[in-house]
Amino acid sequence: MNKYFYAVALVLSAAVLSGCATVADNYVSPTEGPRSKARFVNMQWYGYLEIHKYDDPGCSIFKTTRMFTLFPPRGRKSDALHVSLGMPFNTYEAPQYREVYLPTQEPLVLFANGYDGVITGASQVHFHYPFQAGHEYEIKYTPISPQGAEITLSEIQYENNVPKMVELKKYPSDWLGSLKDQEGCAS
Repeated sequence: MNKYFYAVALVLSAAVLSGCATVADNYVSPTEGPRSKARFVNMQWYGYLEIHKYDDPGCSIFKTTRMFTLFPPRGRKSDALHVSLGMPFNTYEAPQYREVYLPTQEPLVLFANGYDGVITGASQVHFHYPFQAGHEYEIKYTPISPQGAEITLSEIQYENNVPKMVELKKYPSDWLGSLKDQEGCAS
């Protein structure tokens, strides 16, 4: 009887631990209609990064959908979390980036929640950009201070079929009271 008890306990423990180790994605790339390509990159060395979409035009942080999570270069090595659309200038390791299609027919206001329990704690960056159909973008989250981070938005442009990275905008960290004043949010 004790052998069966330990066997069942071991199987249940393994199931619980494997469930805790999985990260569910809530984002599904559009397969048709106007869309752009976007690469999201986590430049934190220790922490993970969640990309959220606001479900509310007023940008309430309590009404969001987590799209996906990115890990540091030495984080999880799971191909299930890694998606590549073959965009140029990709020098990142699999867990720290994800390439997706974004819809371009509707406004998209996003925020990045970076968690680094070692150095900075948590840092949010709110960002909005009128993504254009057929274009390619890189959205890079980088810690810049013990309490802050920034998003660098760049576009991959082509000149004579040669790609070049063009920085478009930098978005600084947000403090919780200032989100309603941000670009893309309804007042």
